[in-house]
Amino acid sequence: MVSCGFNNENLIEMKIQIENLRAQMRGVQLNGYQRALALDEYYKLLDYVEELEQLTMPAVSNLLCGFFEPDNKTSSATKCKCGREKWEHP
Repeated sequence: MVSCGFNNENLIEMKIQIENLRAQMRGVQLNGYQRALALDEYYKLLDYVEELEQLTMPAVSNLLCGFFEPDNKTSSATKCKCGREKWEHP
């Protein structure tokens, strides 16, 4: 499973992949090697997106646990970013 930790390097790499795929889709002439690289990047990107889609709410919510925001109705911080109350945490 993919972690949710996005960093600038991952984002830059994904942008490069997307730009290469856009160039291919626009009909830019690519040689066989460039076409193979673009196709490889395309499948990597599809796999990555598929892995991101597989993230479940509990898996994501566990990454958010431990940060309690103040409740507007009271002065105490009772609600975690994951949506659970303080007392609902293990």
